[in-house]
Amino acid sequence: MTDTDRVMLSGSAAMLKDLSAMLDSLGFKASRHQGEPGDYVIERTFVEQ
Repeated sequence: MTDTDRVMLSGSAAMLKDLSAMLDSLGFKASRHQGEPGDYVIERTFVEQ
């Protein structure tokens, strides 16, 4: 991975919660808003419905 790469997570709400907690504990940072730096983003289109 380079400094500009990010991973997109998509799946059930429970899976996203667990995976986010695991990544955070390993020192990865979520991008909370579009355009904000981070190591990963969460696809929330289907989760928040």
